Amino acid sequence: MNLVESVERQNELFKRLESSYMKRKKGETTIILENLDFAFSRSELAQINTLWLNEYKLRDIAKKIDRDENETFLALFHLSLKNDNRKTGNIKLKFSQIIG
Repeated sequence: MNLVESVERQNELFKRLESSYMKRKKGETTIILENLDFAFSRSELAQINTLWLNEYKLRDIAKKIDRDENETFLALFHLSLKNDNRKTGNIKLKFSQIIG
């Protein structure tokens, strides 16, 4: 598949998504954070979890795992939403660790 075909397929997919799921007027939808990578391996998430619990700062965790700080923050946010109150080691977002 060449670049033109790829763009055309993306445009068609976007049109279908807009008509099926988006509640805004056609052509007014913007996909946000498209430049970020949301895929994390389980080992990366475990490493982020461990570093956070050891009170590493966000920027230091991002450097250690070689990821964008925004991506790392979103991974931390994801982990905080996945907390199981029956277990130890829950992520709690602390402002002091986020802003460093």
